[in-house]
Amino acid sequence: MKIGPALIGLGLLTVFYIGALVYIDRENHVFEHGVDLAAVLPQAALFALVSFILRYVRWRWLLGRRDFRFPWIWGLLAYVSGFTLTASPGKAGELVRVRYFGPMGVPADQVITCFVFERMLDLVAVLLLSILLAGFALGLALAFAFVCLVIVTVIVLSRSATRWVSLAQRLREAQWHGSARLTLIVGKGLTGAMSFFRPCELTVAMMLGLAAWTIQSLGCVYLLAKLGIVVPRLAAFALYPLAMLIGAASMLPSGIGTTEAAIVLLLHSFRTPLDLAALAAVGMRLSSLWCAIALGFVAISILEFVTPKANARPDAPLESKPAADPSVGSPATTDGRDTS
Repeated sequence: MKIGPALIGLGLLTVFYIGALVYIDRENHVFEHGVDLAAVLPQAALFALVSFILRYVRWRWLLGRRDFRFPWIWGLLAYVSGFTLTASPGKAGELVRVRYFGPMGVPADQVITCFVFERMLDLVAVLLLSILLAGFALGLALAFAFVCLVIVTVIVLSRSATRWVSLAQRLREAQWHGSARLTLIVGKGLTGAMSFFRPCELTVAMMLGLAAWTIQSLGCVYLLAKLGIVVPRLAAFALYPLAMLIGAASMLPSGIGTTEAAIVLLLHSFRTPLDLAALAAVGMRLSSLWCAIALGFVAISILEFVTPKANARPDAPLESKPAADPSVGSPATTDGRDTS
């Protein structure tokens, strides 16, 4: 996976975001209380950091259920590297992790499997937290419809293993060998995600996900309190999850712009002045999304210079070894493994 073009795109997105903030500040003087925001951002970011660690623990546990083992710190760096490109539609840019988990013995399809399963659980967890803001029926209805659409789409795609193989065969016949191989990997990844739908995996992964997003929401409650914004506690707790789902439904990269707008509108409905609501929205995003992106850059900077090696394990499963060009004639089973 080549990260150069993606990083250029992220750079352009960052410039656009900063330009939008400058424009908004010029029109509405949002950052008149910028000193207050700067003082509270480090503490708010700590909540996000704990949330990221819990999500990595879940990721590591899921791969452990597939008998993959790798050094704790290198695995954390590889996981966090995905945050660099989290500002992408559906967070698909986080699959840059394939680049760094590969040398540790985790094949691409297994990274995709965990990514898909993680995304589905996160959507459900965030939706459950959003329900606490029950007064916003329209926003909740939109969020619920979006989550259902995503989950149904993934289930349909994951049930089409033979179609992925057939598509790969056609691409190979057209001499598009790289696309054929990629199609097989994606198909195996999607199919494998369904194998995690077992009581143990669902329970543990969902509990870790709820804990992670609860801590993230508590960070937003803390930020609002420090900025002097008076909002009912449950509303403050559920506000950011609901805004995230509304932003995700917009299909813009990480809901850039739409999530912030949703936060402002939700806060304004509680009679928060627009300039203060906008300041809070920017603070929430800086302490979560942009904090994650910054950490991702640090992780990638380290991993690009030092390549971790896979653990030497005599009992390593067959799929932990990097595969040669996979055969298009071998369909994937529900656990993402080749049956040939």
